[in-house]
Amino acid sequence: MLLYPKNILEKLDFPFVLKELEHLCIGDLGRNLLVKQTFFTQQDSLVKQLRFVKETKEIIENDSQLPQYGFNELTFLHKLTIENYCLEIKELIDLYYMLTAAAEVFRFFTPKARQQLYPQLSEMVFAYSLEAGMVNIIAKVIDLDKETIKDNASPELSKIRKQIQDKIQEINSVFRKTLVQHKNQNVLSDTEETIRDGRRVLSVKSEYKRSIKGIITDESDSGSITYIEPAETVMLNNELVELGLEEKKEIYKILLSVTTAIRPNHESIEALKQLMAELDVIRAKAYFAIQYSCNLPQVSNEPLIYLRRFVHPVLLHHHRKHGKPVIDNTILLDNKNRVVVISGPNAGGKSIVLKSIGLIQLMFQFGMLIPADETSVMAVFDKLLVDIGDEQSIENDLSTYSSHLSNMQYFIANANAKTMVLIDEMGMGTDPALGGPMAEAILEALHHKNIFGVVTTHFNNLKVYAANTPFMLSGAMAFDTKHLRPLYQLQLGQPGSSFTFEIAKKSGLPDYIIKNAHNKIGDNKKALDDVLTDMQSEKQFIKGLRKNVQAKETQLHDLTKSYEQLNKDLEKEKKRILKQYESRLLDR
Repeated sequence: MLLYPKNILEKLDFPFVLKELEHLCIGDLGRNLLVKQTFFTQQDSLVKQLRFVKETKEIIENDSQLPQYGFNELTFLHKLTIENYCLEIKELIDLYYMLTAAAEVFRFFTPKARQQLYPQLSEMVFAYSLEAGMVNIIAKVIDLDKETIKDNASPELSKIRKQIQDKIQEINSVFRKTLVQHKNQNVLSDTEETIRDGRRVLSVKSEYKRSIKGIITDESDSGSITYIEPAETVMLNNELVELGLEEKKEIYKILLSVTTAIRPNHESIEALKQLMAELDVIRAKAYFAIQYSCNLPQVSNEPLIYLRRFVHPVLLHHHRKHGKPVIDNTILLDNKNRVVVISGPNAGGKSIVLKSIGLIQLMFQFGMLIPADETSVMAVFDKLLVDIGDEQSIENDLSTYSSHLSNMQYFIANANAKTMVLIDEMGMGTDPALGGPMAEAILEALHHKNIFGVVTTHFNNLKVYAANTPFMLSGAMAFDTKHLRPLYQLQLGQPGSSFTFEIAKKSGLPDYIIKNAHNKIGDNKKALDDVLTDMQSEKQFIKGLRKNVQAKETQLHDLTKSYEQLNKDLEKEKKRILKQYESRLLDR
């Protein structure tokens, strides 16, 4: 997917989404895969990924405990390709836990009922194979809790360790006798004994060191104490060291044997590692979807954006923290209306709507469910081009407007019918009298490229152009003209006023300044803005009337039902009286 400019992800707040996903991954294996993941441009691959996430979300919400997928990187697996090279104990333990978790995943999807409920995930998992014997091979020789080789890992190791224990007991017995003997001679310091280089030694007062047979191993910093290994235990300790070396050799043989047994499954293990990483990422996406009320949209084969009741996840995150509601919006871009030009007051929500659409498109093509209604429809775009914010650059001697024009030149050169274009505050940064016509010419050129996109603006000529151009649509952010406050609600089908003078009045500017400003603008521009303001007021008035009409319709509906029921009751009563009358006539 072609993304432009290079900082587009930051402009559309995608790092927030990535950070949330990273926190939701259990292990580094998933996190590292997440960082490497790119945006899908092949629809089949994307749909498969979306279904993985949807099924995982359903498991979390409706099924039993989901198996844990998270692991750190198993960087040692390449050793399996080297002959006569063995894995270390800690490495085998890490491998054991990955394999047992993979086995748990296989067990989870084994029941036929689950395979029917989650067909996509089941197919994904069973495309891999797991040799269960590998788990048993490791568990047979390694004590997982102590992270050591078991005594019974081999008969030879069991024999050596028995000898080691016997030798340690013999050393301790001899050392205790020697210690008592020299203690009675009053040649030892208060500490009496300590350990040096893994051997028990006597703590001897330095003035008596010549009186004790043995090997001097060290002395205290002050020189007042000399540490001596008594002669009686020197040979015994040497024998213990030799037994330790034999133990290491036997452990190496055992590890080599285990590694050799596992080595033929190297490719299978690498594949399972990839599976566990993918499952960790899918699981993180599913938890994100739950936290942010995301759903699987329908996927269109043709370019189309139909987002119903969508919200911006970052806005949702912050508003939840402060207990504030988030206003959702709906937008439709299809072959009849490929581009919408949104106008309205500053701080009215134009930019948020535009950024929301861009971020949701990124999430969608990243294989994520979207924060919109499940009846929404999305399509895969090959390119996403955005022009948002101030790109002034001192280093490159670019002004805001020059940077904007540079972006526009790139858009026109690269856009096509599978391109989504998002332009915020189009034409700003230069003389409005010249910036407006230039913006209109650029928008016309982009429109001829059959792009899909959203443009926000304050320029009246762009509002008029959108209203009068086929395959384009005007939109406005609703504004409460009575209380002079934005409603953050997108309304399609008409342009909106910037409510410049109304907002200025509310901000406390003196009336004479506002009146003077009125006099300085052109009659046509003022008339157009007045019309847009009146339209907004009338729309709110009509909305109120519509509510009254709906209330009246409800009341009329209730009265009609009541009348119909009364009619039925009267008809029944009429039939009952007629039957009574007929009965009396027959009796006569």
